[in-house]
Amino acid sequence: MESKISMKNLISATAFIALIMFFAQPFAYGQGCGGPGYGGGMPGDGSGYEDMPGYDDGPGDGGMPGDGSGYGHMPGYDDDPGDVDMPGYDDGPGYGHMPGHGPGYGHMPGHGGGYWYSDNSLVSESVEKDLPMNSIDRMWNDIEGINVSVMPMMAYNLMGRWNMVELKSVHTASDLYVYARWWDSAPSVYKKMWVKTSDGWQQSSEDEDRLAFIWNIDDSIPWFDYKGYGHHSGMGGCALLCHIDPEDYTKLKMSTKYVGGTADVWHWKSARTNPVGFSDDQFMDTEKRKNDNGTSAYKDNKLEDGDTPAFMSSGGPGKSAFLLEADAVAFDDALFAEGDTVPAYVLRIPAGDRADLQAYGVWADGYWTVVLKRSLKTGSATDVQFADTGDVYPFSLSVFNNAGDEDHLKSGVIYMSFQ
Repeated sequence: MESKISMKNLISATAFIALIMFFAQPFAYGQGCGGPGYGGGMPGDGSGYEDMPGYDDGPGDGGMPGDGSGYGHMPGYDDDPGDVDMPGYDDGPGYGHMPGHGPGYGHMPGHGGGYWYSDNSLVSESVEKDLPMNSIDRMWNDIEGINVSVMPMMAYNLMGRWNMVELKSVHTASDLYVYARWWDSAPSVYKKMWVKTSDGWQQSSEDEDRLAFIWNIDDSIPWFDYKGYGHHSGMGGCALLCHIDPEDYTKLKMSTKYVGGTADVWHWKSARTNPVGFSDDQFMDTEKRKNDNGTSAYKDNKLEDGDTPAFMSSGGPGKSAFLLEADAVAFDDALFAEGDTVPAYVLRIPAGDRADLQAYGVWADGYWTVVLKRSLKTGSATDVQFADTGDVYPFSLSVFNNAGDEDHLKSGVIYMSFQ
């Protein structure tokens, strides 16, 4: 009995602290926190990533995909020296590495003095033609978007950090496209790379950049679009589903355990899904986040004992962050010297419901730009169905910077309607 009361008190106290910090942040980081912006761009180091598919170490091409050794849907990574689009060019009072648009705080625009500046109404415009999914189509330049703030909320170790995501959307008679662009100082694509050391093979602590969307399936999650107070979106969406892990009180866990229902999760991953042109398709129930039926875009590259990689590139040792299943051969330790690396995952084209989300993402000039494509209706019980284009669909999004689990910035609730 004493143990149960202790756990309940801990959860209640943590939730209360989260609410206090959540509502206090607009006042703590809003008005008057912006100082002069930095004036110098961050030049590229000119080194490029010579052996990595899709990385372009030639002249910058304005943020378009690299024209080096990319394959299929592999994004081009632009190593252009700093220019007018690089972080650090200040067009008004601001603080941090992004342009200031009036007093603000952090790494993104202040937009006139509010840490909480955020749009929450996204309109998906109707278009006639399908869009290519191996580049960022220039059509997106003509589509009106919104700016969405993402913040730590319950991720206390990220307090003081935030970002802004530019969102746009279009749709055809059969498919939905969502465009997202956000600041990131460098791409993180070396997740858990194998490294040969004097003590054998070890895996790095590197993670990857990610973008996640959470949708309320058939309005099954009560309070998902809770608006809170004032001009911000409150504690609905992603934040509503974040709670203390009952098996480890030092960690947070995502599920619908305390509210019920099912959420559709679109989980784009820079190292594990983007290189093959997809986003992971998952869902969240009262237990945890789970995978949709089907085959994933990646699998672990390790032997059963977990001590060494199981596969390597047919070309032998190299610096690539990615290993395609079609290019994978049995690992031969004798070919590798100390300091050599091998990707931690074998990548492949997903299948089944797990393959519902196509994706193309490219990092250039300090920004990730990602486009997702999905059928309006998939027929899967673990997917949100956009069956009625006259309806409004609430969702929230999260941004991960070389991180996973609870270490991500979250938005409030966003409402998508169809034009």
